[in-house]
Amino acid sequence: MSVNMRGLVTQPVSKEEQKFLLLIVCSAVVLFLFFSLAWPVGPGRLFSDYLLHYYGVIGFNIFHRSPGSSHIIGWISLLSHPWFEFIFLLFYVAHILMAYYIARHFGMMTARIVAIVLLFDMAVMDIFHGLQQAPLLSLAVSIWSASLYYFFRSESTKTLFLIGLGTASLLLFRQSTLIYILSLSFPVICFGFSKKNFKRVAILAAGFLFGYFGILTYNYHAFGVFKLAGSAVNQLPTYHVTLTAPRFSPDYGPHNKKLLKAVEEELLCKDWYIQNKVTMNNFLHGPLNTNVVRDLYIMDSWYPGIYHNAVYESVRANPLEFIKSLFTITWIMHVNDPELLPPSPYSDVAAAVKLMRKHKREKHDNDVDPIIPAEMIDKGCAKVVQHPRGDSDFFAKLFVDPSFPFNPLKTEKNIQLIKNVREIEDRLTNVGSYHVSYAIISFFRTINPPMLFFLVPSFFLAFKLRFVEVRLFATILIPTYLSVLITGLLPLPMAEYRVPYDFLIILGGVVGLQSVFGRMLSTK
Repeated sequence: MSVNMRGLVTQPVSKEEQKFLLLIVCSAVVLFLFFSLAWPVGPGRLFSDYLLHYYGVIGFNIFHRSPGSSHIIGWISLLSHPWFEFIFLLFYVAHILMAYYIARHFGMMTARIVAIVLLFDMAVMDIFHGLQQAPLLSLAVSIWSASLYYFFRSESTKTLFLIGLGTASLLLFRQSTLIYILSLSFPVICFGFSKKNFKRVAILAAGFLFGYFGILTYNYHAFGVFKLAGSAVNQLPTYHVTLTAPRFSPDYGPHNKKLLKAVEEELLCKDWYIQNKVTMNNFLHGPLNTNVVRDLYIMDSWYPGIYHNAVYESVRANPLEFIKSLFTITWIMHVNDPELLPPSPYSDVAAAVKLMRKHKREKHDNDVDPIIPAEMIDKGCAKVVQHPRGDSDFFAKLFVDPSFPFNPLKTEKNIQLIKNVREIEDRLTNVGSYHVSYAIISFFRTINPPMLFFLVPSFFLAFKLRFVEVRLFATILIPTYLSVLITGLLPLPMAEYRVPYDFLIILGGVVGLQSVFGRMLSTK
C-alpha cells in the first residue's frame, strides 16, 4: 500500500491477486445464478410502496420510502426480467469487490477470507435477489466505505466536500444512515487533534449539510414536508405504545381524549371494525391487528398530531410499560397478526413458509403443496402460508378498497397508477420450481455463516487502534452497530435491517480475531 502525491491510497495488484479476483468474480456469478434457480430476482419486500413513491402517489408509508431506492427501483422496473437480473448480478459482484478492497487494507489474507465468507452469506445473496431497498443500501454503503479508504488521507477541499456529500447521499437509500455523520470525525480520530484536522472535519460537515438540506428540499417539493421521512422517527415510540395496556386513557390528558373520540367516531363504526369485532375495550386493552395501527397513522395525517401527541402522553403516564414494549418478545406476545411474526429467518419451517408464500403470491393460487408437514408449522406460520399476496398488498388495498375507513387517495389517477404497479409487479415476477427452490435454499442455509461469530470478535479491534486503518474502520463500524441497534427496536426487528452491513461485521470479526491470535493470519 502506498500514498501518492495527492494523498490517495493506492495498492498495486499482483498477478496472483488478479487470478484470485477473477476466481471470486466467476464464483459470485455462478452462485448468484444457482441461487436464482430457487429465488429468481423479482419484486422484493414493499416493492409496490417504492413504485408508488416513484410515481408520486402520496400516502401512509409511501412518504417513508427513501427517494433514491424508489427511483432506482422505478427505473429498473421498466426493464425486462433478464436485464434487471443482470443489473442486480452486477450490483452483487460490485458489492463483494468493494468489501474486498476495504479488507485489503488489513492484509491480503484478511481480504480473501472476507470475500469468501461474504460469498457464502445467504442473507446477502437473498437481498440481492429482490427489487427492494436492502441491496441498494448494501451497495451504497460498501462504495461509500471504500471511497473513505481511498480518500481518507486527502487534504483537498473539493475531495473532502464530496466525501461529506457522499455520506449524505446514503440518506437516499435508508434514513437511519443519518448516524454516519459520526464517521465524518475521521480526520481527528485518525490523525489527532489539530487545527488542520478540525478544518477537514468542517469541510466534510459542510458537504454533508449541503446534501442533507438538498434531500429535505426534495421532500418539501414532492410531499410538502420539510423533514427527513425516516420510519424509525415515525415508529419510535408511536408503534410501541400499542403494545402497552391500557395504551390510551382519557385520564392521560387532553390529546388522549381527542384521539379516543376520533377513534369512536371515525373507526369503530366502520364495517371492517364491526366485522372484526374491534370495540373500544379491546382497542384499549387487547392485542391490536396491524391494520388498526396503520389506520391510526393515517388518521394522524388527516388530523395532524392527533396520534403522536396522544402517544407521548401515554409514554409519560406509563414509562415502564413503554420500556417493556421495546423488547421483541413483548411485541411477539401482543401483536395480533401472526403473519408479521419474525421467526428465525433460516429455520426449516421459516424457509418452507417463505417459499410457499412466495410461490402462492406469484401464482395467485393456493395449490402449492407443502414440504414441511402441517403439524410442524405453528398457527402463526400457517397463517402466513395461507396469505395469498404478501404484506405489500395492504398498502395498495388501502388506497382503493372502500372497506378501509380512510381512503384519502381514492382518485381515478391514483387508482390507475396502483393498477399499473400491480401489472409491473406481475410482469417482473418469475416463478421457479418450488421443490428445487427448497433444496437450493436448504443448501445455502446450511453453509450460511452466523453473524454472531463475527460480531463478538469485532470488539477486539480495540487492541489494534494504534493502526490508522483500524481507527478509520472504527469510525464506520461503531455507527453501523448503533444503526443496527436502533432499527432492532422497531416493531419488525428483521434481519433485513442488519444484512446490508454484513460485510462490515464480517471484516470486523476477522480483524478482531487477528488482534487476538497475533499474526496467525498473514498480513503480507
